[in-house]
Parts: sequence; structure tokens; C-alpha cells
Amino acid sequence: MFDIEIAGQMAAWFVREQGGTMSHLKLMRLLYLAERTSIERHGFPVLGDQLVSMDHGPVLSITLNYMQGYKKPGNGWDKWISSKKDHKASLARKFRTRDLDLLSEATLEILENVWGRYGHMNQRDICDHAHEHCPEWQDPRGSSLAITYEHLLRSLGHEKKKAEEIALELEAQREISESLTRHRFPQ
Repeated sequence: MFDIEIAGQMAAWFVREQGGTMSHLKLMRLLYLAERTSIERHGFPVLGDQLVSMDHGPVLSITLNYMQGYKKPGNGWDKWISSKKDHKASLARKFRTRDLDLLSEATLEILENVWGRYGHMNQRDICDHAHEHCPEWQDPRGSSLAITYEHLLRSLGHEKKKAEEIALELEAQREISESLTRHRFPQ
């Protein structure tokens, strides 16, 4: 089930590693790569966000809306990341890793791995990397295109039948989570 506070804690971990501020483009790419790495390693996402191709690369759609300030304050994201300013994210508060109580050890390992591989890149380099090394991304030409779990799994090397099976299970889990969320928190 998608939880914006988990996304906020993941973002805060990356922003802290960068020294307290980070461009939105770089942060989104790191979060996407963490989600992709979780699916590759464990067969399931950390966030369960909607994966989308946009002009500058693959993104986590729901998280992007929070990052851009399209959601009401007091939502869990802003406990960790300050409001959008100059297309940069900054920490809303100081914290220790143990304060990231919604992140599992496996998730923290993924964040460390993603940071070790891509943290040194600037926003242009990490966007170029995603364009070249994330074959699930397709240029939407000014719009956006959904990235299905099946497409992502195929891009990660799964055979068609296995990718279909895993994707069906992940989609079923997402539908159940969304249904439970709507039932608990009617709109």
C-alpha cells in the first residue's frame, strides 16, 4: 500500500546524504531507481507508487505530486521534506537513521546501494543514465506514459510469461491496497 510518509523518509535519507538539499530531478530519479531496485531484487516495490515515463525520465507519479506541492500540507511528506523552492528539496528537520521507523533494513540497504551507484551524479547525468539504462522508459513527447509492472519486469530480464505472472500479482496487491485505503479514508 502506498504511504507518502515512507516516500518522505526515503527522500529525506537521500537528501541528507547529499548534504541537506537536492534538485527535484535527481531526487525523483534516485527514488525511482530505489523502487526499481526493490522490484528487481525482491520482486515487489517499496512504495507501490504509479510508475510513469515523463520527458526527463521515469518517475513515481504520486510522489511527484507531493514533491511539487500538489497535495495538502500535513500529509507525511512535509514531515521530512520542505516545500518546493527553486526546484530543490531540502530537509524539513534533522534526524537520525533510527528515526526512519517506516523503512525496513532491506529498504535502507537498497537506499545505500542506489546512493553508492548514483549519488555522485548530478541531475543531468542521472537523467541521462535513466534514459540509457532504464529501457522501460519511453519518451512521452511532452505527455506521460504509464510504465506497467510487466514492462518493467521485462526490462529487468524476466521472460514474458514470468513477467506477466508477477505483474498480475503486483497489480492485484495494489488494487487491494487502494480499495482498503478508499474504504478507510473515503474521499
